Formats: sequence, structure tokens, C-alpha cells
Amino acid sequence: MVRSHRNQLHLQPGCKAYVNCGSSTSVPAAITINTTGLLTSGSNTITGVGTTDGAALGDPVLGIGIPPDTLVTGFTTTTITMSKQATDSGTNAITVTGGYRGIEIGNQTVGATITGTMADQQCGIAPSSVVIQDGTPDPSTAVFGNGTASYSTIPSVYSGVTAQRPEGRLTLSTGSPVMSSDAVNTNTVFYAPYIGAYVPIFNGQQTQLYQFTSSPTDQTGLTLVLDGTSSHPNYVQKGHLYDLYIGLNGSTLVLCNGPSWTTTSARGSSIDLSLRNGIWTNAAAVSCRWGTASGNIVTCPVNQCTYAGTMLATDDGQTCVQIKPAAANGGVSNCGSNSGAYLGLWNAYNRVRVVTRVQDSAGPWHAQTAAAWEPGDTVFTGSNTNNRINFLAGLQVVQVQGSVYENNISSGGTPTTPSIGVDFDSTTAMPDVICKQQATQIVGVGCAAWSIPALGSHYLQAMEQAATTSGTPFGANLTTALDWEY
Repeated sequence: MVRSHRNQLHLQPGCKAYVNCGSSTSVPAAITINTTGLLTSGSNTITGVGTTDGAALGDPVLGIGIPPDTLVTGFTTTTITMSKQATDSGTNAITVTGGYRGIEIGNQTVGATITGTMADQQCGIAPSSVVIQDGTPDPSTAVFGNGTASYSTIPSVYSGVTAQRPEGRLTLSTGSPVMSSDAVNTNTVFYAPYIGAYVPIFNGQQTQLYQFTSSPTDQTGLTLVLDGTSSHPNYVQKGHLYDLYIGLNGSTLVLCNGPSWTTTSARGSSIDLSLRNGIWTNAAAVSCRWGTASGNIVTCPVNQCTYAGTMLATDDGQTCVQIKPAAANGGVSNCGSNSGAYLGLWNAYNRVRVVTRVQDSAGPWHAQTAAAWEPGDTVFTGSNTNNRINFLAGLQVVQVQGSVYENNISSGGTPTTPSIGVDFDSTTAMPDVICKQQATQIVGVGCAAWSIPALGSHYLQAMEQAATTSGTPFGANLTTALDWEY
């Protein structure tokens, strides 16, 4: 963010500004590198970079898996070294924003860049100075042009924000950006401050930072009450996925939900996303619901609503996030009338790791069908699938780990060779990793598997198999766990 006041230029960390103190200085073209590279979580190096032509030390670098305020500290033709470690792994789109080069300050070409390291200092500028936006100039505003302007025409200017990502998190708990307890069957979503209180939004000409809190002490941020009225456009319907955006309703910042995904695994081209200057936005104009009244709809022009994350409706006008639901006979099923626990909210930015688990408190049981893979404790109802965890991915960027633990026993003279494992999105497939118990004694058995899920909603299912339906080879304490970022 850049603010000009009384011939002084004030900067917030991660931003750049360029000042022309001469009367006829020409401004070179802005340098922005849009390319791809391979990130490794925990590493400062991006490899396999398509191009670094035009990069310079100190340039902001951004993209999925790159922390806010990350700068270029070194580069070759195919690598970039960053000031911070990557938080995700995979080949992602990256943007290096170099802004303008070689701008005169006081009629001397010094290639001046005032960086975030000088955020607490002041830079005096003459009344005839022009503040140049870090990015594409806005031709409709003199202050962002290449000419000169009277200082009196320069208002508070917000620019250079392409180096900043949204600073909040979607949550179902007011004042808690990182949830520490379950929120079951709730109708309210919050966008709460986490690493800061600003969100970048493209207004059709430039990207600007907007404060989404009402005061420095506001911990709630933006609020969206989900609409479950079926006659209303964009109402939240059970079993459907919805992208959550932050946009402008006139001059008011709102958190809103877009239209339903076409399926639980595809948005559809009419509501797809687009990466603009490292920020995910709406690729096409979409309607976005910000309240429960029929007319509480705002239209987001192309790229003018910032994508915050995705939500799964567990009932009309409701969603759930269950981190540690209470153990129950047969597993968990208290999120609406659905099977298993739910992580019904996913953040596009500032994700945190969570381990959710489901515990079955029923006693020992037998297989429903001999020699067949079936959901854990199927026999509880004859078709039980409550030993599962439902989750979703708004972008294909995070690896998931699933695990299952159970007390197993092979008894009764003829071993039933009980086996356990976990499936992703199946109740019949043989798990990729199988753990088997053949001893005639109670033994705790644990199994784990990994996956990089595609877009949409998914579930992790505890699975069991036994050679016969006799005896009770499957013991108590069946626990299914999901290690995930949301």
C-alpha cells in the first residue's frame, strides 16, 4: 500500500512505489514475469522455471505455495531462490513483479525502488512529483500516468499490491481464524483476519488493497449468512459445492457465495477461476449472494471478485467443520443426515494443517460378507458407512494422508485373517495399502495411505476384510484419521 501525505511517501511491507521528481522523465515499461516453476515444501528454491528474464534481486515473487512478502534473493536462467520457504509442493504458476526500472529521482537516474524495508522511514517528494503504480498504469488517472501532476491532485494512493495475497481465513467460528472446536450444522461463514486485515481486489483498472475489518481490534471480519431458501438464486443447496468470494457491493466489501458447481468434481466453465497477478479471481462474470434476502446478489465482473475458498453444503443453508467429533457407536453421523465427519470449508490461502479423526465406540464385530472389502463396521446397520471423513479441495494443490487404526483378533481356531486399510472415494475397492493380522491374539493394527485429490468433494473411508463372517475379528477402537490442510 502506498499513501502520500504532505510531500511524504509512506509504504507498507511488500510494496513498491516509484517517484518521478523531474519534469520530463520518461517511464520504462513495467516488468512482470508470468511463468511456472516446481516448488518443494520447506525449500527456498524454485526449479524448472520457464524464464527469469528481467528478474532482479528484491523483486516480489508470488503464487500458490509461496508465503506473502516473499522476495527474490537469487536466480539463474531456470531457478529462483526465495527469501521464504515454499509451503506447498508441485508445479505452480508463479509471478515475479519487478515494477518499473530506471526511474529518475531528482533528475538522476538511480533505478530507484523504495521497498518494504523502508516502511518506517519517509521519502520526501517535491510538489510536482508523480507516484507511479507498481503494475500496469491506469491511463484514466493522472497520478498513474507518465506525465506530471500537481501534488494537490494526488489523493491517498493504494498500489503495488500485486505482491500481497489475501490475509484472512474462512472460518465457522467468530473471532477464530483457525478453528479449535467443531462447528456442526451452522449457517454462518466468517472471513477473519489471520496474517493481516487486507485483501487485494481488481477494480477493472488496477488491483487495490481493501481492509476487511471495521477497526484494528475487529477479529470477526466479514460475515456471510447462508441462504437456504430454494426460490432464491444462488441458494445453498445440500450436497453442492460453492466458491466463496470477496468483492464490492457498491463501495461495501462483502463475503459472498457464487453459483453451485456443475458437479461435485467440476465447477463448469461459466464459474471457473482465473489467476490474475498471482491472485485467484472469477474468470467470467458471476452472480454472488451476500445475504438471505432474495435480492442480496451482487454481480462480479470478470476478475473483480477475489476467490477466498470453497464450501460444501451439508444441508440447505448449512455447512460443517468437524475436527474432533465425539466417538459414537458405528462412527459419526451428526452433520445433517450425512455419513461420517465433515471438513466442509477449504481456504485458498493461509491454509493450516488439521488432523481430523472419527472413532467407533462399538464393541467387537464380524465381517458382513466373507472375503470382501467393505466399509469398517458395516455390520453395525448392515450398510454402515459412518467411519469416514468427508473433505474438499477448491484447487488441486495439497496432498492428503489417511490412516486407520483398529484392535484386530484372529480367534476361534480357524484364523479369519482380518485386514484393514483406507479407500479414497470408494466403499468396495481393495485399498492400496493393506495391513493384515494373523496372530490369535488382540493386536493393534494401523494402516496409512496418501493421495493428491482432484478438485471437488471427496471422502476417506475405513475398510475391512475377513476370510469368514464367523467370530468377531474386528475389535473396538476403530479410528479413522485424515491429515489435511484446509
